Amino acid sequence: MATHLTTRAILVCHSPKIAITMEEMNYAQLWQSVKDEVKTEVEYTRLDVTEKVSVMLSWVAIFAVLAIFAACVVFCLAWACLHWLAAATGSVAAATAIVVAVLVALALIFYGYRKPLIINPVTRCITKLFLSSDEE
Repeated sequence: MATHLTTRAILVCHSPKIAITMEEMNYAQLWQSVKDEVKTEVEYTRLDVTEKVSVMLSWVAIFAVLAIFAACVVFCLAWACLHWLAAATGSVAAATAIVVAVLVALALIFYGYRKPLIINPVTRCITKLFLSSDEE
């Protein structure tokens, strides 16, 4: 009886219906592999984007803190120059006008050179961040 079962199993395995099922199973395995690969790539992309956005936000936070400190320094220097010029010229109004004129001139110069001072470096950093290869 054991011989009969073994022979029958071999015959069933060689039947065309089982062969089609095996082929379908190979397609199902292939489809599952493709789905798993796509899920892995999507997860990797999400992690990569999260990392890069985190780096960008840290740059923004550092820039904001430095901008606040720079504004405080400029305010203190302007205040000191105002008092020094008021003592030198004898007029607070003239000293204030001179300090304001210098600050406006600096702001116009900064605005005029905004592309090489701000836009190009930020663009370069963002491009390097988002288009860098993983080997680096």
